[in-house]
Amino acid sequence: YRPEPKMLEKMMRDEPTFCDKEYTFFHRKEGFIISPETIYKKRIRYRIIEYETLIDSTIMNLDFYMQILKTIEEFYMSYDAFIVLHGTDTLTYTASFLSFAFENLNKTIILTGAQVPLSEVRNDAFSNLLGALTLAGHFVIPEVSIFFRDKLYRGNRTTKISSTDFEAFESPHHSPLASFGIDLQIDWDVIVKYSNTNESLRSQQVFSDKIGLVKIFPFVSDDYIKGVFNKSDLKAIIIQTYGAGKIPRMKEALFDCTLEALQRGVIVVALSQCIKGYINFNYTWTDMK
Repeated sequence: YRPEPKMLEKMMRDEPTFCDKEYTFFHRKEGFIISPETIYKKRIRYRIIEYETLIDSTIMNLDFYMQILKTIEEFYMSYDAFIVLHGTDTLTYTASFLSFAFENLNKTIILTGAQVPLSEVRNDAFSNLLGALTLAGHFVIPEVSIFFRDKLYRGNRTTKISSTDFEAFESPHHSPLASFGIDLQIDWDVIVKYSNTNESLRSQQVFSDKIGLVKIFPFVSDDYIKGVFNKSDLKAIIIQTYGAGKIPRMKEALFDCTLEALQRGVIVVALSQCIKGYINFNYTWTDMK
């Protein structure tokens, strides 16, 4: 699939579920697309802001992250909520980035996408987009979230689990924030509480993409480990361990490189390769020496 400029807006304007053409026409000076009246007896007014260059999500990098961040900042006072339409391959990375980038967030930010685009007769884009629009248009959920396959997940607690299923995302360590069935169920107890402070939205502006990744596997070599750790501009490194934090007992190169990296101020994070569970700090690396 290849993104086509302006196609999304055209399709949404032509779809009665997303656009009440008559009502939108008579209010065209406002510049919004306006939905039919919803079950909540409201209409959703929204605009589509499309970047000049449309990309495949696999080429996302820090520059594109900052572009999204600055767009939300620019229009933050003009809109009640934001929906970011995004390719599924790196959607969770972007959601996580935005969740840590913003402070004092008092508005809804939802990321969504599709396994099959809206242009196909059989697709999941329609329900994902409608669900995100329904939530963003009616409720204040002041955090960065992901909506997919009738569920709203916390953005920094979600992972993609399937490249072929419509149920492509899961949050192994956190229950959904909201779920659509016959009725909409929102778990307000787990949603970040709306801040009543007068502090305005703040965002981090200094980020680094100098991050290394070492995945432990049976044939991991010392040369591979040293090649990742020995980059002079490295700011942080993630070590994907076995199970609850185990690494090969005799892999001294990893211990030495980690110690040296910590001494020069590199942040080192241990992460289990398992989709569920956690790191058990009873497994100490000192056993290797």
